[in-house]
Amino acid sequence: MLPQFLIDLGLRVSTVGVGPQPLVIVTYHRVPETSDPLLPSEPHAAAFRVQMEFVARHLTPLALPDAIERLYARRLPKRAICITFDDGYANNHDVALPILRDVGVPATFFVATGYLDGGVMFNDAVIEALRVSKRTTLDLTSLGFRDFDIAGVDARRRAIREINNVLKYRPINERERIVAGIRVLAECDAPRPLMMSVAQVQQLHASGMDVGGHTISHPILARLNDEEAHREIAGGRARLGDILGVAPRSFAYPNGRPGDDFDQRHAAMVKAAGYGYALSTIPGCALDTSDRWQIPRVKLWSRTAPRLAANLVSLYGRAR
Repeated sequence: MLPQFLIDLGLRVSTVGVGPQPLVIVTYHRVPETSDPLLPSEPHAAAFRVQMEFVARHLTPLALPDAIERLYARRLPKRAICITFDDGYANNHDVALPILRDVGVPATFFVATGYLDGGVMFNDAVIEALRVSKRTTLDLTSLGFRDFDIAGVDARRRAIREINNVLKYRPINERERIVAGIRVLAECDAPRPLMMSVAQVQQLHASGMDVGGHTISHPILARLNDEEAHREIAGGRARLGDILGVAPRSFAYPNGRPGDDFDQRHAAMVKAAGYGYALSTIPGCALDTSDRWQIPRVKLWSRTAPRLAANLVSLYGRAR
């Protein structure tokens, strides 16, 4: 493992210089209590704690609303970083929140309001169906897919990835029909609820965390007509306002790739709905020149301090 002084030195060197500082905004989804073989890229509780302890010790974690204000005012401190979570998983509240509070790192939780209180997103329904299925093959040709080998974890991961990469661009009603068909063919029951309750979202807010909008049903906005897209964006904000007693300022686009998942029409809708800025999944640091309505974000895959440091040194260094 790298000595502590080398980690500190690398981060100091990567952010040296005068002028506006870059902002790293990190995106997470789930934080399971233990390692999940079907979700190998999601940090479990112990790995997430390592990451957050690193952030608290070596970087300058900021609440997202404060960081965005400082970014465009050119008043960011060195090594500024924000932590964000997409979708609204219950383990964000149960697992991630206690760790964040322990180490003193703020975060923003982007919530798709239509799944609160017992909902399951389409991609998770597919994951859970293949997790519990006792079959070794899964013939989905009747649903427009193919016959999948699901004998073993690696095969199931490949099948999940292929199915979900197609489903996320299908209309919502079609998604639901196909997911129901997959459950029947996989011979499994409906999955257990995975998302937060309204009370848990309120507890996040009460604990000082930021809660942001992520639409109602997590559609690909570019696949909707303007009326549907507006309803998803503005309706999600209105619902969160009812839940929290204050309407959110933060928004993140579902999936988040400009052109493929949203365009300038949707950026205008986000602004008109009353949000103050919007996050995309364009990789890289946010700069004071970044479009306020498609701010970049990154994923931190590394679970050890040296590799985490190396990735961050590279990010901050490229931005300078």
